Amino acid sequence: MLRGGVLLTAVLAIAVAIALSSIFIVDEREKALVLQFGQIKQVKTEPGLGFKIPVIQEVVRYDGRILSLDTPEIEITPSDDRR
Repeated sequence: MLRGGVLLTAVLAIAVAIALSSIFIVDEREKALVLQFGQIKQVKTEPGLGFKIPVIQEVVRYDGRILSLDTPEIEITPSDDRR
């Protein structure tokens, strides 16, 4: 009976470890990509819980506070029209 209890405890511990490794949290200041074999499978932009397949998928996080600004090019010439 003791051997069955140890086996059950080991199986439960492995199941809990797999369940916990399949959950990830996206903070409100970041964005996350779920990659499966290097290809994007999901883009998570909203904060909260996300789920992934533990061994097959990985999560890459990016800071959402980084701003990129593309401005049009403006040519500026001095008042004496020199370049």
